[in-house]
Amino acid sequence: HLSAKTRTRSAPPAMAAPAANFPEFGITRKFGLEYEMGFPAELGDVNNICARLRQASGQDVQCPSTQYGRHVHVVTPYWKIVPDPSVRVGGGTASWELVSPILTGQDGLDKMTAMLRAAEGLGAKVNKTGGHHVHIDALDLNVDQIKKVCAAYIVYEKAFDLLTSRSRQGDENQWCKSNQGRLIAAGGGSLEAGLRRLMQATTKEAVVAIVNPQMGNGARYHKLNLTNLIGGNGHGTIEFRMHQATDEWLKSRNWVEFIQRFAQSALTKDPLSPADVPVHESPAKLWLHMMHKMVNRAHLTAFFWKRICELDSRDRMHGMPRIVRSTTTEREQVRANGYNALSDAAAAPRPQSARPAAGAAPIALD
Repeated sequence: HLSAKTRTRSAPPAMAAPAANFPEFGITRKFGLEYEMGFPAELGDVNNICARLRQASGQDVQCPSTQYGRHVHVVTPYWKIVPDPSVRVGGGTASWELVSPILTGQDGLDKMTAMLRAAEGLGAKVNKTGGHHVHIDALDLNVDQIKKVCAAYIVYEKAFDLLTSRSRQGDENQWCKSNQGRLIAAGGGSLEAGLRRLMQATTKEAVVAIVNPQMGNGARYHKLNLTNLIGGNGHGTIEFRMHQATDEWLKSRNWVEFIQRFAQSALTKDPLSPADVPVHESPAKLWLHMMHKMVNRAHLTAFFWKRICELDSRDRMHGMPRIVRSTTTEREQVRANGYNALSDAAAAPRPQSARPAAGAAPIALD
């Protein structure tokens, strides 16, 4: 959750070397990124913003049109800035959406980092009216594989909520409604029954109808959006829409890696159900279970626990505690004893197919 006051910050030069070393990414599934943000009015018109971003990032940036329309969703081989009437940054800024071309692997992460460093350097601003969306390529996935990704996300939705601002949690944001809430409704009040309906679906159309039912402002405005698989804008992607707006490269870089590893893990496991996941435990224990079972990267676990604590502390200071949050006791226990303080849920038995293969890196608890 961001206060109504828009954030801006000083930034390092756009092409500066990353401040941290990361393990090899190693995932080749294509992805695309969207950033809803504003730029200071003193930068001039959008063509000047594009020129400044090109110069700072070393990548092509264009504005196909200043009018909102179907072209906004057309995939391009360059970064583009397009209008987005839902974003209202204010404070003397013009609001836009910065959209990537198709990106792949470590090269894609490097290009994203350079572009966000460039945006930071120009004084980009964000607030709670915006979001950060990640698309992953799903053209190669069959119906059963798509259901695996959906089921995994839905059982862990509250763990995802724990990583986002208050404005993106639960079922309150009109631009990212709860998929878990839709499944519970489809199951007559039971998540288990809703997931059974999902797993019985035999076509992509049937899966989309269950995960993204029509809402007042459109089917795609859920945290997990599948509508591009069957029409929509024709991208053939699964879109993760729940992250709040950001212009910080480190937050985006780790979020993209987290999403990619989560989806890749879901594809290699049996479909998840509430019986496999501690859905009735606290959000923090559910999150740790997810990080160990689905992601298993110590640098991401450390980064996101720090973010959880930051988000809870900030919103509590503003008198607006998050809907989904860690407890003071949990934070104190982790500070004193490491992640083992939350590990009862994370250490629950896992299906054989979910266990690391021989020689795989051990699960990191601290």
